[in-house]
Amino acid sequence: KKSEWPPFFNLSEEDGYYFDTGQATLRPDVQVRLERDVIPRLRRLVAEYGIDVIEVIGHTDEVPMTGFSNLDSLLVRASAGEVQVSSLRSSDNAGLGIARAVSVVNLFRSAPELRGLTILPLSGAQMIVPVDRLSDGSSTDSDQARRRIEIRLRRKSEQLSGD
Repeated sequence: KKSEWPPFFNLSEEDGYYFDTGQATLRPDVQVRLERDVIPRLRRLVAEYGIDVIEVIGHTDEVPMTGFSNLDSLLVRASAGEVQVSSLRSSDNAGLGIARAVSVVNLFRSAPELRGLTILPLSGAQMIVPVDRLSDGSSTDSDQARRRIEIRLRRKSEQLSGD
């Protein structure tokens, strides 16, 4: 299957993969499920499709957030494991999405089964409605289907020149 496009999957609040409101720290029950179910599944897919990059994309709903953010000063350090994810604060959905992705990425990076892979945190914020549709920005309701972590698998790509 190394010539086929690898699959992706969602870990949504609807399916029990949720974070506390406004927080990026993994809940203990979610961490157990990621370790028990998701990491072995990723290992199988990596081998089956010749994958070397895992993208972890944090998505939120459109419920507005307020407050202050410390992501500019702490996000990179949290991704490197130098500060706790629990210390991250976001004032918007884009920041919350990336902070949650970092939380999952840190767990994946610590898994021996995924050693040697490039594991990247990304944020889809409130912009993308499942599956692959752009939001029209009209919903400010709480929506468990939209609050999710999406896992995309791929092979490293070569950068195209600007020619």
